[in-house]
Amino acid sequence: MAQDKTAWMEEMDQARAELWKIVESLDPEIDVCPGWNKRDFFAHIAGWEAIVYEVYLCNATGTPLKTYPYNNLDDLDAANAGFVAERQSGTEDNIKLECEINRYAIERMMDDIPAEDFDKPLQFPWGQLTAAQFARDAIKHERDHMNDILKLQRA
Repeated sequence: MAQDKTAWMEEMDQARAELWKIVESLDPEIDVCPGWNKRDFFAHIAGWEAIVYEVYLCNATGTPLKTYPYNNLDDLDAANAGFVAERQSGTEDNIKLECEINRYAIERMMDDIPAEDFDKPLQFPWGQLTAAQFARDAIKHERDHMNDILKLQRA
C-alpha cells in the first residue's frame, strides 16, 4: 500500500478540517458553489456521506447494496439536486451536524477494516473501490471544493 491506513485517515481529517474552515468563514446567503448556499453545500456532503456509510455497513455485514435513485447515482447532477431538496427544511447547523455524524460513522467503519484489508475491493454503487481509494477520492473531492470556493471568493 503506497500510503498506510493511518495516513489516509489523517489526511481525510485534515482535508475536512480545511474545507470546514473555509466554508464556515462564508456568509450563509452567498453561493458556496453555483446555486448552492452553505446549507445546500452541507446537504450535498451529507447526502453522499449517508450513502457511503450505508455502503460500508453493507460491506461489513455482507448485506447486498440497495439500488439508489437517480439512475443508481449515475446522474450526479440529479443526485446532488435530490440531496439538497431532501434537506431543504433543515437548518444549516442541523445539516452540518448530519455531515459530522456521517463522517464519524464512516471513519469508525474504516477503522474496523484491518490495515491488511485496506486495499481489498469494496462494492460501491458506482463500482469497486478499496478503502484506500475511497479515502483518496474523498480527500480530492474536499480539496476540489476548497479550491472552487477560494476561486469564487477571489472573483
